[in-house]
Amino acid sequence: MTSSKILNLDMLVEFENRRVLHPDFSEGEELLDDLLKLSPKLQNAYIVTFFAHPGLGKSTLLLDLQARNPSYIKKDNDANRLIIPVPTISAEENCSVRKVVDSLCHAAGKSTTTSANAAYLKRKAIEALKDVGAVALAIDEAQEFLNNSNRSGVKSVVSFIRSLADAIKIPLILMGTPCYEDFVYAADDMSRRVKTSHHLKIMDSPIHDQTLFYRTSEGMLENLQVVTGRTLCKSIDRLEFTQRLFIVSGGRIGCIYDFLAQYIKDQEKSGSTKTTFDIDDCLKVLKRYRAPFPLIKPSTEAFKVLPEDLSGLMIKYESMEDHV
Repeated sequence: MTSSKILNLDMLVEFENRRVLHPDFSEGEELLDDLLKLSPKLQNAYIVTFFAHPGLGKSTLLLDLQARNPSYIKKDNDANRLIIPVPTISAEENCSVRKVVDSLCHAAGKSTTTSANAAYLKRKAIEALKDVGAVALAIDEAQEFLNNSNRSGVKSVVSFIRSLADAIKIPLILMGTPCYEDFVYAADDMSRRVKTSHHLKIMDSPIHDQTLFYRTSEGMLENLQVVTGRTLCKSIDRLEFTQRLFIVSGGRIGCIYDFLAQYIKDQEKSGSTKTTFDIDDCLKVLKRYRAPFPLIKPSTEAFKVLPEDLSGLMIKYESMEDHV
């Protein structure tokens, strides 16, 4: 590929496929794979928790787990049976027990229900998991169980999840943000069911070139150059650019990708053949860039502040926890 080519949307797909993952990602993958091997031997509830801030890759862990354990059709007494090794559902705000079961039935390709009877709902959930030969059940965005205006609704859902874990005897994987962690461990009857916990470390501000965020940003810039031939102009120090990008992305891997993906879209639309990008190009990206997490507010301050003032912003936005 020559560096003077006009960019196209195929490059966007290739850039997306060249992923840069959190360094704790492979450890999480190994944990999940070992968990599935353990599944047939379980006799009691076995909950595994994953905690991470948005954009660090916890949902990607689940997608990759499903990709390594895909659904398939199995011949069963002359009939075709759909096998889904790892049904995955996503919790939602104001979640109820029936919504949890409906999501599970939908993921398993089963009919939903209008019943609100807890015992019936539990039986239906267990039947759905058995019918698809599930070896684990995963619930993403588990912190949403807390976002219920009805406090008794929160308790009923958590009680249901706990009793379901006791009944299904396959691993229950809970993915959530750190705000859910204290809730999980607040009650002994829930915490003693948690056998393993895994955290994806937050990304603190890139005050030097050995920080986690700097290395992640560098990986994506290298991928951008390989795919498109475009690179950061030499007049901008790479650490300086990374610090600006940290403010815009809130330290989220997903937001770094989205920012650079928007750059590719802008360049494709403009038909530019410029081989480098600079601060002006970044300001143009910010006009259309939309962070995937509503609490993150991209700030043009990041690309307008003088280089000598960046150290002050690194203190202001010391970690991604401060940038919400």
